[in-house]
Amino acid sequence: MKLYLVRHGQVLDENQDPLQHLSEKGKLDAQKTAGFLKKARIKIDVIISSKKGRAIQTAKLIASVLLPAGKVEQINGISPNDSAEAFFKSIEFNEKDIMLVGHLPFLSHLTSLLLCREENTVKILYSTCSVVCLEQKGREAWQLAFAINPELL
Repeated sequence: MKLYLVRHGQVLDENQDPLQHLSEKGKLDAQKTAGFLKKARIKIDVIISSKKGRAIQTAKLIASVLLPAGKVEQINGISPNDSAEAFFKSIEFNEKDIMLVGHLPFLSHLTSLLLCREENTVKILYSTCSVVCLEQKGREAWQLAFAINPELL
């Protein structure tokens, strides 16, 4: 199983848009990231998003490229300050490859938890629309498969 952790795209300033929808750069970066993943023949079975608009927008833009017929599942428990450990215990990991579109610091804590078994051991600096791919090796062992950000594409 692979878990693709994606930080939402760049947002408009809160003064400009209190709901902080994606900026044009955020939309372009999401499309660029999705295009790269498609070219790399990355297969995603399901895309999960937080219920915040910026994550939903990012997830839908990526889904339109990688899962045209699929939908984005919006869930609770993956907002910025939610517990990565609670999320990890609540989700059933199986053979499906999952993309999770969310926020900092949650994504960084989840990455650390999976790689080091503690939420604050490893600090991953997710830029907007970056992807960290973790691969499950055995029941509890995870390893870093790759990490990219739109600025490298």
